[in-house]
Amino acid sequence: AMPGLLDCPAPCSKANSDANDVVRAAERVLAGAVRGGAAAPSPVANLAIEVRGFGFSYGAFRALDGVSFEARAGEVFALCGPRGCGAQTMLCAIGRTLPGVGEWESEGDILVAGTSVVHDVSPDRARNLAATAFAKGLPEEQSVFNALARPLRLRGVHDDAALRDAIDAALDAAGAGSLLAPRMGGRTCSLPPLDQRLVRLVQALLLDPQVLLVEEPMRGLSCEDAHFMQGTLRRIAKSRGIAVVIASCDAHEVDALADRAAFFLEGRLVEVGAPGELASPNADYRARSFFEGRMR
Repeated sequence: AMPGLLDCPAPCSKANSDANDVVRAAERVLAGAVRGGAAAPSPVANLAIEVRGFGFSYGAFRALDGVSFEARAGEVFALCGPRGCGAQTMLCAIGRTLPGVGEWESEGDILVAGTSVVHDVSPDRARNLAATAFAKGLPEEQSVFNALARPLRLRGVHDDAALRDAIDAALDAAGAGSLLAPRMGGRTCSLPPLDQRLVRLVQALLLDPQVLLVEEPMRGLSCEDAHFMQGTLRRIAKSRGIAVVIASCDAHEVDALADRAAFFLEGRLVEVGAPGELASPNADYRARSFFEGRMR
């Protein structure tokens, strides 16, 4: 299982400085919530991720080989392909949840908002720049409010009013207030699957990331809940102006959710484009086979 970024507080020397940072982050979250469906900044001018010749090995096994692509702020970008293709490994590499990234097992670079998460920052800082949702389950004996407050408390925010304001803003940004606000006093273990995922999503948003990473966001959800999750991730990308990057081996999920997709096979990037382009007669035949359901 991937390590949980929320278990790794960013190092800090002054609690008050950290608290001010979180307040400013919460203000940005709230601004996004107020904008609602407002247009995001021009995606062409705002690269959220740049992957440059990235490779990664598990011992003698070559998991990723010479991968290069870009993802834009404000879009939902999918890393996709059949199981074992390398998409999940790429997602973990962006979020620095793979051991060995930046050491002898990897080469190349990954930039998030212009910062190398491979060479220039600590893994903890990298996990705040590119925050991973759904990385692990929620502690059972914990209220919903305390679960949401945890990333803020780790950053030195303990005032109840400040916590509630920041959480409310993040809930609004995710469009999850109607589902989670009435359940703040309940236990996380009593939440249905969609609500548990929304809690993890809001926890990640409270880190004020430049990129949100999500693995198979609609897997195991009912059709209605999957539609809600689809709208939530699109809303976050557009209103916050950040890249939402998903990893999925489900072509239908990618087609329904992604603005653009990178198709992987055997650790190599084959083609990048809109899902409709990757399913067209002009696409690489392997990508077309995946989107036609003939490759899983």
